[in-house]
Amino acid sequence: MPDVVIRRITKQFDFKSMLTLSQVCQNFRRKIIHGIGESSLPNTNFTRILISARPNGIMLKFDSDQETDVIQYLDKENGVCDRMFEKKHTLLKGTTALDLAMGDLERILKFQKTELNYLSVTVNWSPRDNTPMARLLPES
Repeated sequence: MPDVVIRRITKQFDFKSMLTLSQVCQNFRRKIIHGIGESSLPNTNFTRILISARPNGIMLKFDSDQETDVIQYLDKENGVCDRMFEKKHTLLKGTTALDLAMGDLERILKFQKTELNYLSVTVNWSPRDNTPMARLLPES
């Protein structure tokens, strides 16, 4: 789909709609982030971002003056990740909670055009856990 068509469709979209559309397929994801131009992206206006990582998943919490949004990512069996956003579960094959959360965080930060007042990262797992996230930590 040409960029001009995507720009016209997404012109009235808010951040949540753009994030949801970016999950449809890789082509939409690339076009939303790179094709339509960052100046066309809606501003998220987040004042706080909290990232919480645990052995089987990650939670991203975004606060603005108007509302709080939470996205949760859980690693399931057989290389499946469960992404929960606005009470909707999406099962994605061939990815991990870490990969999916960091991709969403990258997209969300591209939407952020105002100053972020607070960023918190909490990590709660052990290198002995057999999870993709734990394998990133060096053994003590």
